[in-house]
Amino acid sequence: MSHTSSGAGAWRAATISLLSVTATVFVGWVLFAGNAVSRDEVIRLISRETPYLEDRKAIQESLVRQGATLDRLTEEVQRLRLQQQRLEAKVEAALARRSP
Repeated sequence: MSHTSSGAGAWRAATISLLSVTATVFVGWVLFAGNAVSRDEVIRLISRETPYLEDRKAIQESLVRQGATLDRLTEEVQRLRLQQQRLEAKVEAALARRSP
């Protein structure tokens, strides 16, 4: 009889432990799921409410300014190349006149 009662006590203890673990996991999951954000919420936050939007706007404006500066510098380099070609032609003509 004592063998049966100790076996029932072990089963009872195992059942209580299993129920306790299950309840703990369930409560933890409910608390976590209540605080978790959905994918759609994350996308909305990134697209509308992130401070990086201002950074992105500033970066885009900076890129536009740098593009304009690069265009201006390219034009200046082209102008200098033309001037160099003209000067080289003058030097070659002067050298050609000096040589017999």
